[in-house]
Amino acid sequence: MLKSKLKLFVGLLGQIPEGEMSENHKLEFVVANNSEEAKAKILKKWKVDHVHLDGLKEINEVDGHEVIIKN
Repeated sequence: MLKSKLKLFVGLLGQIPEGEMSENHKLEFVVANNSEEAKAKILKKWKVDHVHLDGLKEINEVDGHEVIIKN
């Protein structure tokens, strides 16, 4: 059985506090096998009501350096 390659993801979480007119945001990073798994993990990272995911991106490279996830 082949081991799947883990990937690094960054997600932008959003949340509008009750009674407020502006939205709060928070960046979170997770390691996951795929974007669906990453989405589920990221949404659990911010323990507030009505959190949503504004964006999700797989990170393969930073400043020209390859990102490799090792266990």
